[in-house]
Amino acid sequence: MNELDIVPSQDGLRHIRIGVNGMTKLGKLLANTAHLSFHVLGHSGEFRTMENWWVYVRGGCKNHTVCQASASQLPKMALRTLINPYPPKDFRRLIMQGVRSKIEQNPELEDLLVMSKSLPFVRYNIERTNYGPEVVLITDQPWFIRELTLIRKGLLHERATATA
Repeated sequence: MNELDIVPSQDGLRHIRIGVNGMTKLGKLLANTAHLSFHVLGHSGEFRTMENWWVYVRGGCKNHTVCQASASQLPKMALRTLINPYPPKDFRRLIMQGVRSKIEQNPELEDLLVMSKSLPFVRYNIERTNYGPEVVLITDQPWFIRELTLIRKGLLHERATATA
């Protein structure tokens, strides 16, 4: 999907915009800042948001005060933990472990994912220009969209198998 294919008013009909400015509940709940607490197997503490999990992982999974830090505290904590000790593949694996935990522990989010069937997930901003609003795709983490799509595919398969 590219910028020309995206019509923001079609969010929820032709795509799911991930982020707090999305039009769907699913898109908002998938945002890193959505308040959906979760635990991650092998890591102590309850994480308030995915943003908390990201900062925790970037800090080498050592600073447990990050788990429940507020949104206003996180940027300062993130600046102190800029050194990511993990190779990219391990970092992505840990982040997705958090995403899976968030989905599994929040039944409404899981149900919304399943109901979205095959709508593509996209992350974008809308920038104001002299010519009107312009869609700008956020493409720095294609692995996140790919993994999220695979998680949904697995959930759809599980539900289809359970009802068969």
